[in-house]
Amino acid sequence: MNDRTRNVIVGLTVLVALAILAGLIVLFAGLPSIFQRGQTILVEMDTSAGIREGDAIHMADLRVGRITGIDFTDPSVPLKGVTITARIEKDVYVSPNSVLVVYRNFMGPPNLSLERAESHGIEPVPIAPAAERPPQQLIIRGLIINVGITDAFKPALDSVSKIADQAEVLTRRLIVTADELSRLITSLNNAAQDIETGKGTLGMFVSDPALYNELVSAVRSMNEMADQFAILARKWQTDGIELQMKK
Repeated sequence: MNDRTRNVIVGLTVLVALAILAGLIVLFAGLPSIFQRGQTILVEMDTSAGIREGDAIHMADLRVGRITGIDFTDPSVPLKGVTITARIEKDVYVSPNSVLVVYRNFMGPPNLSLERAESHGIEPVPIAPAAERPPQQLIIRGLIINVGITDAFKPALDSVSKIADQAEVLTRRLIVTADELSRLITSLNNAAQDIETGKGTLGMFVSDPALYNELVSAVRSMNEMADQFAILARKWQTDGIELQMKK
């Protein structure tokens, strides 16, 4: 491989690496604002409410934009609040009577949602037709809603409640099974006591040695008769049956 070929390969490798790096930057950081399309809106709020650049904005649970900047409304008077800049996709219409609702919980980043102002008790203002509205940047209000611990843990609490109900049903079944097992053990215990004291047929059999001996003797006699019958059957099979006639 000559020097020229080696230099070409090195150059191509560097270009491919730069292309991959640029793709990763766009994937994780997004395109620079100069290359992004869509409309820019301003949100006036008293505080930043934990919002950070890059946070997603949703409308009807669909992502429609993201936060691109957070600054003081008046740097000389910070207590006047903050102005948040957001870029919304070009195909999404944002009404002047919209509000950016910030659902803030005690843990995790806030959830940002564009919603109608009247749904939060804010009186809407008349909107002039599009042809009569001067071309200016849209400015809307921001609303902060603190999500309580109960709401944040509601799915987990529902799961715990279902598990508790299932555990209660299982406990009832175990109690019934334990009662039935207790009754069975009591019956077996009573039967054992009856056998031990000689009550009933089985008890009499166990407690009377003479009856036991007679039973053993009868079984032995039956075994002997069975052996003799087997010998006789084999003899008949080999010698035949001999009949004797009386004169």
